[in-house]
Amino acid sequence: MKTLVVILLLSSLMIAPILAGGADSRAELNQTAVIENLARGINSANDGLRISSAEIIKQVIDNNLIRPADFSASLIPLLKMLDNGNTDYERMTAALALYSLGNGIGIYKLRGAARFDGSERVRSVSKNLYYGYHTIHHSTYFLDF
Repeated sequence: MKTLVVILLLSSLMIAPILAGGADSRAELNQTAVIENLARGINSANDGLRISSAEIIKQVIDNNLIRPADFSASLIPLLKMLDNGNTDYERMTAALALYSLGNGIGIYKLRGAARFDGSERVRSVSKNLYYGYHTIHHSTYFLDF
């Protein structure tokens, strides 16, 4: 009986890494598909799709499901959204997604939006995100509002 238990234990220890190795590549494939689809959504001409894609990027990064660096292709479209968004909500969503990316270019753009955006709401959100980023990272503000 002991021999049978030892054999089953050893065989399960040998098979487990093989099964886990196959599952890991599947998860990586799904992450790639998520990143590509969200990048397409950000580049879409559909306002609702752009906004929801930016919201999902923020949520995925904040929940540590995908690293912020994996969304580097979405940086430029998010910067354009912050500049040229049709509504305040679209520009604020882009600001939140840029903050979640944590890229220096996006943080610098938040500074510009906090100073020059036409909407008081967008300026306020951008300013708070800009200050919050520098407070968390113990870095120096380059502009005092």
